[in-house]
Amino acid sequence: MSPYAKNLKEYRKEKNEIQEEDFKKLIEFLLTTLKSIHKKNIIHRDIKPENILVDKDGKFVLADFGIAHYENDDFLIDNKTKKGERLANIGYSAPEQIINNHEVTQTADIYSMAQIMYWFIFENVSRGTGGEKIAKKYNWKDANVYDMIIDKCLRNNPTERFQSVEEISQFYKNGKKKKEIKIIDPFEDMFEFHEAIVSVVPEFFNSVYNITDKGVMSELFNSIFSCKYNESLCFNTGIGNNSISSIIKLENDDFLMEERQLNIRKVWGFLNDSLYDDILLLEIDNSSPYKIEGKEYYHVAVIKNEDGKEDIVPYEKTLSGYIRYNDKVHKISDLTVQERKIRNDYKVIVIAPSHNCTIIPENDKFLEKLQCINELQQEDIRELKRKIYKNKSKEVLRRL
Repeated sequence: MSPYAKNLKEYRKEKNEIQEEDFKKLIEFLLTTLKSIHKKNIIHRDIKPENILVDKDGKFVLADFGIAHYENDDFLIDNKTKKGERLANIGYSAPEQIINNHEVTQTADIYSMAQIMYWFIFENVSRGTGGEKIAKKYNWKDANVYDMIIDKCLRNNPTERFQSVEEISQFYKNGKKKKEIKIIDPFEDMFEFHEAIVSVVPEFFNSVYNITDKGVMSELFNSIFSCKYNESLCFNTGIGNNSISSIIKLENDDFLMEERQLNIRKVWGFLNDSLYDDILLLEIDNSSPYKIEGKEYYHVAVIKNEDGKEDIVPYEKTLSGYIRYNDKVHKISDLTVQERKIRNDYKVIVIAPSHNCTIIPENDKFLEKLQCINELQQEDIRELKRKIYKNKSKEVLRRL
């Protein structure tokens, strides 16, 4: 009989209420285990509740290294996996494991660790920014520290996460001592965001206004994303949200938001002195697919040549981690490759700092309703502002 009576998923089902000691025990196990395997240059890449076993004494152990990536010659080469392979349980996997837009590193395990932490409390995974907070659910001594760790570990861009388990451990240690943790004023980011917008389109202030000129849109996005923020900006559709670091104009006048290609019809703005309910909303039309050798593709990779020219290929050709290009086989990570994905699934996307009223979950239903409108009118934007104003984040309310 196996010494492990259950896995973490089954263990969690038996608990009606989570005590802080239970949670701390899980965190310390995750930190210790990841530190150990990462020191051996192993990336697990499939951390999920089913792969954490629990013995009769309640001790945890990480199992199933079947898809782990080993970078040490001491381990069997059969366990090496290629970049670009679609692995693991999507709910707990880092974005780069799913969309192959960044190299999969130890930060992917760090992302999965934070999803485990979030799931252990709320019994579901985080779907992006603006999720539930432990400090709101439990009056635990270190609840705010846990929330800050989870928030940073779940950043969409791996370079914005903690880069090692040691960094997390140090932050956790300092946090428990209530030292070296900067209490971020959400109005700092909201002010930067506000100024970046009105410095390009002052007509957005105190009135509902929209722009259709793609050049002005590009100038606006450059202004917004060139600012330095305490926390990442976010996008929200009312259906899903996440952090965002750039929106760039493409050669066909579409825009690229991370890897998502958008045909932006209008950018709506409605800003005022309150800052926390500023609205910057993208109204989206469908993008046309790429035609390659007579076929239509909605998911492509753009390869940039040394001479500055670009070649567009079906994205599926990059999934092995290698591609035959200019009569030679190249490693994808050695090339400059831009992923473009056309989904045509949203008509409305808002951009804002994480504590803005348009980002918090309580206001998702109002944004989701806008997805059903074929062409927005000024009154739709005014009505959105009236509705979101009623729900504010806890951090904003503290400072009003």
